[in-house]
Amino acid sequence: MAALTVSLAAGLAAMAARCSPGLPDGERVVVEADRVRRRAAELVDADAQAYGAVLAAVSDSRGDGADERRNRMRPALEAASLVPLEVAELGAAVVTLATRVARDAKTDVRGDADTAAVLAAAAVRSAVHLVDVNVAAGGCDEDLVRRAARHRAVASAAELEVGSAQNRPG
Repeated sequence: MAALTVSLAAGLAAMAARCSPGLPDGERVVVEADRVRRRAAELVDADAQAYGAVLAAVSDSRGDGADERRNRMRPALEAASLVPLEVAELGAAVVTLATRVARDAKTDVRGDADTAAVLAAAAVRSAVHLVDVNVAAGGCDEDLVRRAARHRAVASAAELEVGSAQNRPG
C-alpha cells in the first residue's frame, strides 16, 4: 500500500504543479512527479511478488531449526526489503517536490500539494518500517536500514514545511 500511496501522492503533486502556471521549474516538477508516479505504481506488483516469495520461503522452511530457517528466509527477506526501500526513496522525492510546489503554487491548489506531501511522508514511514521488519527478521544487511532511515530523514525535513502553511503568503 505504501507504493500505491506514493503513486497517488505524486499524481496529486503533479496536478497541483500543472494548475500553477508560472511555478518555478513547473514543467520539470510535473515530469519528475509523473516519473515517480509511474515507478511507484510498478512497485505495487513488485511488492506483492516479493511478499509471495517470503511466504514461499516460510513454507519451505517449516520444520527447520531457527538458524536454518533464518538462513533459508534471508534471501527472500532481503529481496523483499529492496521494494519498500525504493518506495521510501520515491516517497521522499515526492515529499520534497510537493512541499516545493505548495510553497509557490496558486493558492487554490496549495492544500492539494500539502496533502501530497503528507501522504508521501506517511508512505515513507510505512516503507521504512517494512525495511526494518524484514531486515530484523532475516538478519539482513543493516545498510538497508541505514539507507531507509536517510529517506525518512529527507521526508521528515521536507514535511516540516507543511506545518508552516499558515505562514505562506496567499
